[in-house]
Amino acid sequence: NIWMTFIMTMLIDQLKSLAVQPMVWFVVVRRCGTLPVTTKAMLEFHEEWLLEQEANGNYEETPSLMAFLRAKTRAQCDRREVNLFLIGLVCFYAVFVIFQIATQEIFTSLQNDGVNWPTDLMDEIDAVILAVFLAEVAVKSFAFGLVFFDTWNTLDAVIVLVSAAFMWLVPIQVQGIGLLRLLRLVRVVVALRKVSEGRRKLKKIHKSSGPDVSSHVDRVLETLEMLQAHKAVPQYLKDDLEWVAEMITSNKLYTVSVDQDENGDELNAWFANSDGMNNKKDMPMNSRDSALNVMAGMTQGTMEFGSTRDPKEKSQVGKQRKAEVVDPEVEKAQWINNLYMLTGLSQAELDQIDVALKTWEEWQFDILVTMELMPDALTQVMFIRLAIDYEFIRELGLDFDRLYSYCARVQESFRTPQQVKFNGAGHTASMMQTIHYLLRKPPAEGSKGLPDYLEILDQFTMFFSCMVINFCHPGVTNHFLCKSRHPRAIRYNDIAVMQHYNLAACFDLLRDKDMNFMQNCDKDTCESFRMMLVRVVVRSDIKSHYEELSIFQTKIAANDFPDVEQLEDRLVLMGVSVRLADIAWTCRPQQSFMRWGEKFIEQFFSQGDLEKQIGITVSPFCDRDIVSPAKCQISFLLVVVHPFVSAYCALFEHVKKDLIDEGFDINRAQLATIAR
Repeated sequence: NIWMTFIMTMLIDQLKSLAVQPMVWFVVVRRCGTLPVTTKAMLEFHEEWLLEQEANGNYEETPSLMAFLRAKTRAQCDRREVNLFLIGLVCFYAVFVIFQIATQEIFTSLQNDGVNWPTDLMDEIDAVILAVFLAEVAVKSFAFGLVFFDTWNTLDAVIVLVSAAFMWLVPIQVQGIGLLRLLRLVRVVVALRKVSEGRRKLKKIHKSSGPDVSSHVDRVLETLEMLQAHKAVPQYLKDDLEWVAEMITSNKLYTVSVDQDENGDELNAWFANSDGMNNKKDMPMNSRDSALNVMAGMTQGTMEFGSTRDPKEKSQVGKQRKAEVVDPEVEKAQWINNLYMLTGLSQAELDQIDVALKTWEEWQFDILVTMELMPDALTQVMFIRLAIDYEFIRELGLDFDRLYSYCARVQESFRTPQQVKFNGAGHTASMMQTIHYLLRKPPAEGSKGLPDYLEILDQFTMFFSCMVINFCHPGVTNHFLCKSRHPRAIRYNDIAVMQHYNLAACFDLLRDKDMNFMQNCDKDTCESFRMMLVRVVVRSDIKSHYEELSIFQTKIAANDFPDVEQLEDRLVLMGVSVRLADIAWTCRPQQSFMRWGEKFIEQFFSQGDLEKQIGITVSPFCDRDIVSPAKCQISFLLVVVHPFVSAYCALFEHVKKDLIDEGFDINRAQLATIAR
């Protein structure tokens, strides 16, 4: 018997291992089947192969198993079928508890010999449903972390835990415990709240002070919401209406989809060629490769920015970088010293700059004071310091010396403050500092800030957009260039004239080998950078202001915006952040705002003077003889600034105090006093 027991134990243990080990291999090693069974997958942690792939730009660091499982769990929790099941279960449980309370005395009287099977059956059903709710709270806590526990979800979790405690830990009948379980209907309230949370944000924006700049999209969404709430509409139509609202809020009405067949790769290649890079990250890898192969012959022989190294040489460079272990703080200090050496500033000036930059993460930071300390090196110092602080140089592999040369050339393109009052080096630095503030401002506990939705290349693109958006700015508007038949307007067909000129000039600088700071970057990084920069800068034209505002407000109405996995969402977020940086001077502390306001109005008046000289119609707000500066600024604040800043603060409420409460509102009141 002993030997038989031993043999059976060994056999069962081996059978258990045969069942468990493949499961562990599939879940842990292959990330639930997402990693292919190839030689490269098995050599992922081999040092030489890892260095070679990283140097060639083909290696992407895989997330940890815990991060992977949490991401997969989040995706499952967000599925529509799961949410509908939970809501249905909550409604059933509410009816069940009411029935249990109403029939409790009746079933108690049916007890026979200490056995009451109806009551026992309902207790078992109650325990099973409560176990499902406990599992839901545990799974969502694991998937979402502290972000899951807002006010409603916390109340919901407390009700579940208290109900479970009374059922299993303290198995006694407590008066009112049935009513406590009825509070599970809070889950239905939570679900309905999540469906329309974004739309309520839009209504809150529109009810705020200032003119209503809502688009027709808002009225369409309100109409759809009314139809969904109508009793005569059947459920299947309500589901269709919800899908329509989702397509509108996610801005997918004109998104093209390609059905896969035997020619799927070729179709996707043509689709990528016609649709540009907008859907690059949404395409399968093999389709992206096919698209690149189709277009490869069109790019051969052309001079382009980006990598110019041989792949083998890049591999050796990658190994050398990996072998050289440098303390990041020491490396940052070396770069800062090199920066100040290249600027040629004296030690006394450098000390003053360091003192001034100590507060550049705060909204009260005055860039005009800093500009007086280094009028000829403001762009280089600001942008390079930001690139060092955010580790762009290290993480993206940028060339420090060439990046400095590029920034110096941008600084040289700005005209003097006497020629261009507003759109010069000072405004450029102010925009970069605004993005810096938005990225570093800590959000409230349990909520997310701007950096939580953007990748490192996205952040670099935003700062770079701010730097080049005023490149060679002539001090006049696009409208002036168009109606005066300026050569730039003729070249770019009156469409976002300065924006297209800036982009062409900036990318032309990158073709210079002495300024090609992306020479060590891989081709995908360069293409993504160019695509995002073009999108952000071109859409910064004032003619696109309300269209971008409408798209942003519509996106806010979506429940899943912003989705970090969606390139379109990140592009919208980058565009509105740069646009906010452009008009953020109106939300600065009062003293700084008044100085910026004078520059803003004076540049308008200078354009009006020029229009009078050449004999064309003076543009609105540009005639110094009839325009009141205070009233002009008030109208600009109310019509252009307020709707945009209010929408942005509806998404990121942690910046509302600085931008609106202690900035915009005070400045508007001051202007109203002056205009009386």
